[in-house]
Amino acid sequence: MARRITYAEAVTLLEPDQRLLTGLDAAIGGLIGAANAVTGGLAEPVVNLFGVKAEAMKVGQRILTGLRGRLTGGTRVDRTRGLEAAHALLVVTAFFESLDELTLPFDQRRLAVTGDEQARLAFGGTQWRTQLLHAPIPFPDVDTAMGRGGQCWSYYEALGRRLLDFVSGLAVWDELDETRRADTRLCFGDGLTGLAVRRYEELYRRLAVDIPEFGFWVGQRERRATRRQVEAIGQSLAGLAELLGRIPSGRAPDARRSALATAYRAVLGRPALTDRALPDGLRIPLLGEAYLDADFRVLSTTEELADEDSWADCDVRSDLPTFLAAYLTSGRATDAPLMVLGQPGAGKSVLTQVLAARLPAADFLPVRVVLREVPADAEIQDQIEYAVYGVTGERVTWPDLVRSAGDALPVVLLDGFDELLQATGASQSDYLHRVAAFQEREAIQGRPVAVLVTSRSAVADRTRYPDGAVAMRLEPFRAVHVESWLAVWRRTNADHLGAVGVRPLTADVALRYPDLSGQPLLLQMLALYDAEANALQRADADGIDEAGLYERLLTTFAEREIRKSGAALPDREIRDGTERELQRLSVVAFAMFNRRKQWVTANELDADLGALLPAPRPLGRSDFRKPLSQAEVVLGRFFFMQRAAAVRDNERLETYEFLHATFGEYLVARLIHQLLRDLPPQRPGLALTGPATVDDGLLWTLLSFEPLTARDNVVPFLVSMSRRTGDTGRIRAALVEAFHADDDTSRPHPGYRPIPAQLTTRLAAYRGNLVLLLLATGGAFQASDLFADRIAAEEWRRHVTRWQAEFTWSAWFGFTDAITVTRLGGGARRDLRVSLGRAEPVDPDLGWSNPRLLDASRVSTSLRSRRAAFRRLMLAGGRDADLAVHLAWPLLALPNQATVDDGSARFELAARSLLGIWIHGGGELTGDELAATYWRCADALLAAPDRSAWRRLFADCLMRDSALLSSSRTELHQLARSLRRGTEAQTREAIAAWRRRSANPEGDGSGGAEAEGK
Repeated sequence: MARRITYAEAVTLLEPDQRLLTGLDAAIGGLIGAANAVTGGLAEPVVNLFGVKAEAMKVGQRILTGLRGRLTGGTRVDRTRGLEAAHALLVVTAFFESLDELTLPFDQRRLAVTGDEQARLAFGGTQWRTQLLHAPIPFPDVDTAMGRGGQCWSYYEALGRRLLDFVSGLAVWDELDETRRADTRLCFGDGLTGLAVRRYEELYRRLAVDIPEFGFWVGQRERRATRRQVEAIGQSLAGLAELLGRIPSGRAPDARRSALATAYRAVLGRPALTDRALPDGLRIPLLGEAYLDADFRVLSTTEELADEDSWADCDVRSDLPTFLAAYLTSGRATDAPLMVLGQPGAGKSVLTQVLAARLPAADFLPVRVVLREVPADAEIQDQIEYAVYGVTGERVTWPDLVRSAGDALPVVLLDGFDELLQATGASQSDYLHRVAAFQEREAIQGRPVAVLVTSRSAVADRTRYPDGAVAMRLEPFRAVHVESWLAVWRRTNADHLGAVGVRPLTADVALRYPDLSGQPLLLQMLALYDAEANALQRADADGIDEAGLYERLLTTFAEREIRKSGAALPDREIRDGTERELQRLSVVAFAMFNRRKQWVTANELDADLGALLPAPRPLGRSDFRKPLSQAEVVLGRFFFMQRAAAVRDNERLETYEFLHATFGEYLVARLIHQLLRDLPPQRPGLALTGPATVDDGLLWTLLSFEPLTARDNVVPFLVSMSRRTGDTGRIRAALVEAFHADDDTSRPHPGYRPIPAQLTTRLAAYRGNLVLLLLATGGAFQASDLFADRIAAEEWRRHVTRWQAEFTWSAWFGFTDAITVTRLGGGARRDLRVSLGRAEPVDPDLGWSNPRLLDASRVSTSLRSRRAAFRRLMLAGGRDADLAVHLAWPLLALPNQATVDDGSARFELAARSLLGIWIHGGGELTGDELAATYWRCADALLAAPDRSAWRRLFADCLMRDSALLSSSRTELHQLARSLRRGTEAQTREAIAAWRRRSANPEGDGSGGAEAEGK
């Protein structure tokens, strides 16, 4: 974060005549006995506190009144520094003008300082002087408020406290009674703070009329927009150009700056997307028309970018032009980079294109660096120079370019940081620190530069962030965005849509698919899909679910590719070709899925396609270019496949990913669903006897690396597809048979190895996936259905242990989140019901997993030592075990005794019973239930009365709940004292007597009421 300016620095920067600052310093010096050492603007010391106020107001009014003229000329950075200084003066001036309005409960003239007081006030006065002149002044920031509860409020509170400390040392304080002292504290507390904040806001708004940047920062400070402002959206950052156009312009751009500006502005007149598969007659809207200002959130604590809760605490904002204008005209922009995050297709790259086109060339020098097109291992400066050459064709060094820019602020837009990570596969964790070091070097050399870096949100936690970095995350389109974009689409294609009789796509239809319509590029895909015979609107009218929509979408685009390369093919060949395309895309999806990534390299995909699918017929060529690989053929056809690229050691490295992860998840589910339809056992020829075989070779090959729950939507898609499939009984039977198949290592497709994996790991992943498929195809099942000839609960536990041992932590987490297990029966008939869904954990009955304990009477013998149980948990060293042991560690101080509830025959540790009473209190139980629980705990205590911690806790609970128990309070108090201080024999006797009297209160001669009366 930029170092904030102090009041003394601000006055020095804006007022060459230093007599104003000298006069104020002398006024403060008079209060602390230092006035005789100060000369200058005052003929004699000012020894009244309000003399300091008068001097401070004089300074502020003189400088702020002529502020506009003081900021004329200079560079963009000089102007920003001057504005920061002006804001510092404004903050302090507002405080002293509020002090002038303050009504104190005594005569203000009594604030004069006598000679006798100067010495004892010296220390407090020195603190006051430092707080006023040399403490950093708050400044409007990207995500903090300034008014009530904000930075100014805290600053004024601190000044008020210092002032109160000073006043409490004056003679007048000794003369005040306690009431007037309290009133004085209130005056210098919330009273003065509230006045100062209101005065600050008044002065701020006045300056915002003449100083455009103050207007931008008002928008930063006050994000309490009206409903109409929230619903309004901008287009192509036109608001940014209008806002920055209010600032006095610098020198006209030279030839180099003009060349860059011309190239960037030309992009606005080009189509927002180039799709060679576009149907005849349709047009893609121009970028300048189609780009809409997205909603966003801002977070300055970049260490928490991967924490969704941190983002949830940030307001959703709709003032992107105002935010960018405020940021680029603040000192923070040149200290550390601004990170722009978003999903694929959210518009990050397009934002950099439009921003480069919209920044006024007279005041800014934008340089857009597409990181996929520059050497990935080059220095930041070399990457910038490479990009400038690519745009203008002129080789120029960065220092020469900046010097030629004159007053303009350089703004470097580094687009596609995530592509460096994906394509190179190398760690770039220090890249943003390198960017910040570049900014620091440039500032030292007198060439300050602002930097903006774009990246996918998914890789936000794969780098380290420098101090002062800010992150901005683009949010999905709202309804107003969708409607506005579709209006542009309708205008652009009105003639074509009318000629072919296609109804315009409406927002209410598109919004029924928020995962797609929320991202600009995917919304465009929906529009293209609907432009052919209203396909989306017909699908919506048919009431298809999300899986059905994805099937139609992908089939339509795949069929378009086939028709484009062979329009005269018969329908059957077109259908077959379409299905082949979708199967290849499914292999692409599995290539990412099984590598636990959202992207795949061309080489990786070529290896997978070669291992799983026969090579396609070579395409005829009439030139000498290298034939396309299978990966290039598949990936080059669909605009919903995004390419990430980087250049390293003069070699171009490329990776590919789906614009939306759900495309890949659907394609994974689609191929599995097709394989399941062919899975039921078949009898070859006339072999009517003997076992039928299950051919699960390809299913094993694809599903033995990663649980399907590693991605959110795969299993839900399979559930949806299975609802439309008959004969699920045969499929489930085949899945059970596959589950129990021998661990045969001679599986098909041995060349398919997306990641190294041991056979045990693959077997665990495969059987875990078969369980998920059983649930997806037919719903819940019982463990005994899967382990018919064995003890189902024990077999299930063994497999779960294997899954936990073999899965990665994230895979295990997703697997356990997706499945719920309910215990059934008991004893030898124990079983489990397995179902999809995440249920809240329930308090387990230990008797279910320890049937022998049910043979115990009221008090059982102890379980095995809990220390041994802890050792077994710790042996594996897992995070879940660590958490359980950590939470339960204090229970080692309590005994192992166990109880059985007579009513439910439920086994329970007495320690657990007592802890339940201690934490929840007796209020959750009826009187009889509470008494019965206490008796069970007491019975257990009789078996181990030497446990002092147990006895003390039991006594404390008895005292607390004595009013809820039927025994007399006096009796319970006596019992508690015995538990705390008595011997073992006395404790046994006290508990036994209490049990007898509680069981037979009528026959007890002591009588509860009589004892209570004592």
